[in-house]
Amino acid sequence: AAALGVYRFNNPQAIQNIAYVSIGTGVSAGLILQGQLYRGVHGMAGEFGHIMAEPNGPRCNCGAYGCLETLIAGPALARLGQQALQTEAQTLLRQYPSITAKEIYSAAQAGDALASRLVEQAGVYLGRALQQLIMFYDVECIVLGGGVARAGAAFLQPILREWERQCIASALAQALLKPTLLQLVDPDQRIGPWGAIAVAEHGLYAQAQPPGPQAAPLSSIPLLV
Repeated sequence: AAALGVYRFNNPQAIQNIAYVSIGTGVSAGLILQGQLYRGVHGMAGEFGHIMAEPNGPRCNCGAYGCLETLIAGPALARLGQQALQTEAQTLLRQYPSITAKEIYSAAQAGDALASRLVEQAGVYLGRALQQLIMFYDVECIVLGGGVARAGAAFLQPILREWERQCIASALAQALLKPTLLQLVDPDQRIGPWGAIAVAEHGLYAQAQPPGPQAAPLSSIPLLV
């Protein structure tokens, strides 16, 4: 729904190939390819959080180990921060009654060494996963949203630093991993609810059309609101 919201209501250049990636309580993606919402054969396209990022990592709710979601989602960062407190004496994180991703990013911006390491590691994992997303689908734009992405530049810069490291080693990475591909969604836009409107709108339009092999491009559907 959020991917549709971005495509329909936050797409002034009418880009036809977009990935929306949400990093919050969980990690997921929505794909618009050639102006069409891509769901996959089983409706599972975009389960970005279940890319295996660290084979020996924590166990995921899905049963696998080391899924991306267990390493960079909000609860994952909170867990990693809490674990680090057992061995790290000097850190701003000790001043918080409970540690969340928001506190970790705030402490990193304030120069806290522990928080900075956690944020940098999350950026490495996400930067690598986004590189795979680009290689898989060759999208024109990746829009990043969700609660963790609200940290703004503190969230984005570690990802870009990982891309810079990849570009040093690979001419292909230099050609494809352009910083301008990444955009942060405005958290005040409530892109998910707007996307739900787009989903309903698309369904109503589809019901009104005669059956055919292909649905009309989403960009051609008139706004109902």
